[in-house]
Amino acid sequence: MNVNNIQGTSPDQLYQKEADEARHSLHSDWRFRLPELAGLPLLPCGASDSYKAPINPDTGAVLSDWQHSSFTPDGIKAMGEKVICVGSRAGEDAGNLLIIDIDGKTALDECEVKGAFSADAGWIIRRSTAADRLKVAFLVPDADLHRLKVDAADNLLGKAVLNTKSPVYETDADGVRVKGQDGRFVVQEEGHQIEVFFNAGQCVVLGEHKKSGGFYCWEGSPEALSAPNEAWWRVIEAAMASKKQEARSTHKDAGERIQSGPGQPCPICGRDTSSACTRYVDGDRRRINCYQGGSFSPPTHRQFLGEQLPLRPGDVVDGLDGRQYGFVGDGLHIDPIGWFSTFVEHIDAPIVQLRKQDPIVISEVVCPVRDLILSIPSGLDNGRKTQTDAGDLEKLYSEARQLSGISIRYNLMSMEVEVGGEKLNSDLQ
Repeated sequence: MNVNNIQGTSPDQLYQKEADEARHSLHSDWRFRLPELAGLPLLPCGASDSYKAPINPDTGAVLSDWQHSSFTPDGIKAMGEKVICVGSRAGEDAGNLLIIDIDGKTALDECEVKGAFSADAGWIIRRSTAADRLKVAFLVPDADLHRLKVDAADNLLGKAVLNTKSPVYETDADGVRVKGQDGRFVVQEEGHQIEVFFNAGQCVVLGEHKKSGGFYCWEGSPEALSAPNEAWWRVIEAAMASKKQEARSTHKDAGERIQSGPGQPCPICGRDTSSACTRYVDGDRRRINCYQGGSFSPPTHRQFLGEQLPLRPGDVVDGLDGRQYGFVGDGLHIDPIGWFSTFVEHIDAPIVQLRKQDPIVISEVVCPVRDLILSIPSGLDNGRKTQTDAGDLEKLYSEARQLSGISIRYNLMSMEVEVGGEKLNSDLQ
């Protein structure tokens, strides 16, 4: 012990300092506990901005097909420094492992209100830097799997979230949410939630928590796993009920729904650590509800001539998936989850698609519409306005629309032909 470092330090403070250092040393050397995870579908983690997504240890990128991957403790132990923590998939692939992630004081309080206490779990995964952030793990007996059914097809639960506290945003005098210099809404307090993992997702259970500078530590172990008691079933069922309510609130009659997560980042904000953002693939267009969170949040400004301008409905942003999306609004509130910004895939109008072709030759693209257009009275005769029958024109242009699939109309105010909402001029010759 270096006595020069303890001058003016009380015995209690010295003891606490030494205990903290001992715990830090124990947790930082987390790889020695890897053998205790044998038999679970383990994943090396450390990718993305969260440092918690499954990682390819060679490249540092998100591990592809991690949903169907599994590694042994020895395999992970031999990996390089890019791997800073270890996750496990839950569900039937993990022997019916069910993990409940309790995120925040109100989430912990909600569990206790239902009579569910962490001491009733045989394996508790805590964070050394936050007492109210923990996971409790259970093994669901085969006889109880029916309690996890989510539909008439007997599919079992993937993941469910019960929000217990919405994020608190900074607001101005009028109650309007304030945006920071990065264009995101300023979050004063993070939201809290309870997340239940079974046949979807993965949970970090060992290693470093990079963002807080802490580590994951255990009470109990995987060997002490037990079935959830009735109090914990009340928590599980409350989260499942919340998931059903969310589905009813956001349901669309057609199309595929894709949740954000590892390997499926939100095209708008890049969220890849949770399922908070949703993509709807409805026919030709995609729609995205992007959650306004703290770590990930949708853009609120656009770049124009070197200036940052607030996004307005109709503005187009570049998605991370190579598509463009039109901003619809940021006022969608789904109770009890929180606030969302909505974007719809941007698809060029036909006239814009024509302009992007090289060369632009309308007679080749919409033939024989060009000849039909030229045969219609222009309303001009040697520079003088002439009388034109609007009904006849509408009939002719209706035929043109049917032939081409492009909006063609005659503007009686300007006496000019408009194709796709733009004046027919030399650009379209």
